[in-house]
Amino acid sequence: MKTDAVGRVEVGGVNQNVTVALGAPSLTFYDAYLDTSTSGDNLVITNTTSGTAITVHGYAISCGSTATDVYFKSTTGTQETHTMQFGANGGTVEPRSIIPCFSCPTGESLYVNLSDSNAVNVSIYYRIV
Repeated sequence: MKTDAVGRVEVGGVNQNVTVALGAPSLTFYDAYLDTSTSGDNLVITNTTSGTAITVHGYAISCGSTATDVYFKSTTGTQETHTMQFGANGGTVEPRSIIPCFSCPTGESLYVNLSDSNAVNVSIYYRIV
């Protein structure tokens, strides 16, 4: 456990990172990872809690040796991000933030869609709200 200069305590775990700010409500964040080479929709996070939504607060994508288009979508097919076009060995990082990048509709899971059967690694930093 470590404390920063203003008294915030950070506790880390294998699949969960929790930051508690003294005097403020605590927020629980999770990490999800997916390594895939399957074109089309690939399940990243299953939402199993009724009445909740997945909010993504950061992500990283890295692609293998083939140009690939990638986007995030929800269960019903709603595209949650624009289509990101990566050249061979390309990628991007949306840094972790308290402000969400995007959210899935209530009750829906998060998928990543690949245009090609190329090795793609996805890392998601998210909350269930």
